[in-house]
Amino acid sequence: GIGLAFQKSPVRSLASAKGDTFLFSGRAFDTMKDRGTTLVITSSSELLNNVFEMLTAFADDIFGAMTPKQAAVIAELLSGKTQQEVARKLKKAQPTINRQAQAARWTRVQELLTKFDYFIQQLSL
Repeated sequence: GIGLAFQKSPVRSLASAKGDTFLFSGRAFDTMKDRGTTLVITSSSELLNNVFEMLTAFADDIFGAMTPKQAAVIAELLSGKTQQEVARKLKKAQPTINRQAQAARWTRVQELLTKFDYFIQQLSL
């Protein structure tokens, strides 16, 4: 679970950490347990929480449906590599990487990340 909040002072020890970030994170873990999901993001904004709920449900669906091979391709693409670079690293042909990326819904993953970035920026305004 991820909790989003402004942290006023640096965290020196997780054992003694306090503040909204850690409160929200704890709530996120509780929600994950209750819903049986693998990702929850919470903040102080109810509007953003609703948006994050939609985005994380979508992410759960996408990533939950991936095969291990597709996940390996997506992980490499997420690191900024081109399909050609991924093909070389995984010792596969580029068309194979392209098929794996399409089957894993790579364009949807990119859209999801773009929307997530937008909403994170809105949170920091």
